[in-house]
Amino acid sequence: MASFGKGMWNAGCLETAFSSCKGKPVLAVYKGLEHALTDPNKQYRDKVNALLSAWEHVCALLQNSTAEVKNSMIQWIVRHTLNVVLRKQWPGSSRATKTHLIVSLKRCSSLLTGSNAHMCHILSEMVNKPWAHPLLRKVMEESECITEEEGEHPELKLT
Repeated sequence: MASFGKGMWNAGCLETAFSSCKGKPVLAVYKGLEHALTDPNKQYRDKVNALLSAWEHVCALLQNSTAEVKNSMIQWIVRHTLNVVLRKQWPGSSRATKTHLIVSLKRCSSLLTGSNAHMCHILSEMVNKPWAHPLLRKVMEESECITEEEGEHPELKLT
């Protein structure tokens, strides 16, 4: 079972992964993608394009990465994927955009094993109708309200 919550991905390991690719300005690409995905001033369409690009870069880096680096990259990109796909604008995305994401997810899944492959598989099932996916419905039905005072965030568990 894999879970995503506060502090579940290793930013240092991720920077190492992106900077370790020789002959390519991969670290700059990663930082640009991170900025595009997190900048509140970016348009939603720009975030979607950055997400698609990020999946392509992650897939390209997976083949020569250690297990720790793979885990960090997948956790980083899955977090951003959920942030993009679970927004109200996502259903209005083009069929080509959704197909592009599904193909990238399936490609990455084929390069992974265990829970990382499973996460990619579940995300690929969520792309067309994320709010109708049984996993998300289960999370929504079973999650408890957590107050800000508790300082915790609920985790999404992909089982």
